[in-house]
Amino acid sequence: MRELTIEECQTISGAGNLDGCETGSYSEGIAAGTAIGAATGGGFGAVVGAALGASFVVGWNTGVYVNNLIGQCDS
Repeated sequence: MRELTIEECQTISGAGNLDGCETGSYSEGIAAGTAIGAATGGGFGAVVGAALGASFVVGWNTGVYVNNLIGQCDS
């Protein structure tokens, strides 16, 4: 595994600055997954990371929906 570049770190942290009431974008999730995957497994890792990033966003956004449903996001 190589070290992450500054750009990759910024991409990952950009996708991580969400609270439980804010949905994530697929582009950020996929970009962060790709950056992590590329660092760990090269080209193949980037493809796998992108898929994992997309599935993370689906799960995250579902959680945000549930939080809204049960009133966790009411101020």
